[in-house]
Amino acid sequence: MVTKIGFSGAHCYDLIHYVSRILYHADQRVLLCDLSSDRSLEASVSIPDAVAMGKADVLDYRGVDFTGCYLYQHDRMYDIVILYFGSTREALRHAPGLD
Repeated sequence: MVTKIGFSGAHCYDLIHYVSRILYHADQRVLLCDLSSDRSLEASVSIPDAVAMGKADVLDYRGVDFTGCYLYQHDRMYDIVILYFGSTREALRHAPGLD
């Protein structure tokens, strides 16, 4: 069963990356999802210029997978899904599957 952890607020990118790396080193399959309207968590991930990352693409970043959207299929592929909603309430209203 997947565990989902949500973050909201400004300037918490370092914390999100630290938590994801700790979980990765604890042998957990981790996915970071940037659900923010300004894709600000994506800006904190080093993406090569040659890679044109679409919103639904998944990129490996230091052993942790990263994507710009959350899909229900991810529940079967990962132990931990970390969702970043951004610093606005708008992102919280559009987050799928959070009961």
